[in-house]
Amino acid sequence: MPSVPNPPSAGDLDAAVRHVAYEVAALDACAWLYDRHRTWFYLESFLLHARLLREFFLEQWDANLRHAGSAVCAENYFSSVGQWRALKGGLLKKALDSTKTAIDNQLAHITRERDSAFTDLEAQVSSLRTEVLGYWEKFLNELGADPRRRCFEEYVAAIRPNLGPT
Repeated sequence: MPSVPNPPSAGDLDAAVRHVAYEVAALDACAWLYDRHRTWFYLESFLLHARLLREFFLEQWDANLRHAGSAVCAENYFSSVGQWRALKGGLLKKALDSTKTAIDNQLAHITRERDSAFTDLEAQVSSLRTEVLGYWEKFLNELGADPRRRCFEEYVAAIRPNLGPT
């Protein structure tokens, strides 16, 4: 019988800081680029980062999930998962909820719904960016004095110039 995966360790969480920071900086850069160039390439790049951050902020870590052995969620950064679950429950997620299926169809594989989903998502870039970055700000604020907060902020600041203006 396979063993049940454990939640991420402190070392796992430390290692994931730069990956999460990259996703935040890349989401912001791709939104900026899409706003100026309106190409599908930038839109799809933006959607990829939005999807990854949606999962990071909104998913609950569960040992029974398929990717539990490698997954890292925002709630894992708190001593009590209930702390983040309670906070995120009160945050706006209208765009994140309304675009979930369309984004997943767009990025998962080639589907018959892909063309219409893509068109529908173009109008959502600004609201998705606002919501995801709102979660980011709440996440950082909730971390408070946790040393990882400073690491997150420093990584984002270091990465942003390499991705272009935001």
